[in-house]
Amino acid sequence: MCPRGMAVHLPQLVRDVIEKKKSMAPADLALVRCRELAKWTLRAEQLKQQKLEFKQSLPKHMQPLMRRKRLLLLKEMLEAVGYPDKKLVDDIAHGFCITGWQSKTGIFPQCVKRPQFSLSTLKQMANGLNRAILQQLGDDRDDAELVKNTWEKTQEEVELGYSWPGDGADPMGFFLSKRFGLVQRAGKLLIDDCSIGGINSTVGAVEKYRVHAMDECAAFLAYMVDFTQKGHSVGSISGRTYDLKHASQQYGISEADRKVIRLAVRNPITGGISLFGVNSLPFGAPGSVGGFLRVELSNLVPGGCTLPVGLDSLF
Repeated sequence: MCPRGMAVHLPQLVRDVIEKKKSMAPADLALVRCRELAKWTLRAEQLKQQKLEFKQSLPKHMQPLMRRKRLLLLKEMLEAVGYPDKKLVDDIAHGFCITGWQSKTGIFPQCVKRPQFSLSTLKQMANGLNRAILQQLGDDRDDAELVKNTWEKTQEEVELGYSWPGDGADPMGFFLSKRFGLVQRAGKLLIDDCSIGGINSTVGAVEKYRVHAMDECAAFLAYMVDFTQKGHSVGSISGRTYDLKHASQQYGISEADRKVIRLAVRNPITGGISLFGVNSLPFGAPGSVGGFLRVELSNLVPGGCTLPVGLDSLF
């Protein structure tokens, strides 16, 4: 279906918001936004002491990641609009699970996808899978510069607190993920292959993850054009895209997963394989995708209506 036709499928709440915003005088709309921003800015100040106590109660690996996040404020804001993902803030605070069954959130379409096998089964398979991963890394003949870049970027993650060196540990005691570098037009990426070690095969979901991609943006614009044709002026329309730096790595994994998952990385200095523990969501796990999308969609109230401009900066 073309984006123009998709406009008819916009949720009614989104249509109501578009129509209300375009029907309001610019000064009135600005006043509404200012009042909301002032209200929640004041509430953020009132929650300062509670915020400190709350963060001190979190798992140690989560405290640095959550240092600048106003989670109690976010929780109150979501409760104020009746947001259906009730466990979101708790999962942000304590880390997302990237193994096993994922949470039912109420913000994605229902769709059951069962895991291929359980964590207990993976434990029985781990030795064979880990040996295969270590052998692959040892046999790889990747570009030396790419291997070096992958190693250096991994060291940067250690400095930022996203991971930590786990050398000396027996690799057979963990679920390994193979880390490698990938060259793209936009630059060099680090990929954590969580499939090869069986981690992704333990993931089950009761919902289908979806993003508000270009189709949805085009549908919004198409509806706004239709609304203009009904006699309302939409004014000029402008927009931009942007890429978040270390986006998913700003959020952590659960303590249980942190204990059992390690990244296997080629070490260009020793010529061997080094292991790294992870604090943040690895780039290559569907559980990471689900967790990050839950965070991103929390900027939207049910049905896709955005929170007042500027409020996202508060948390």
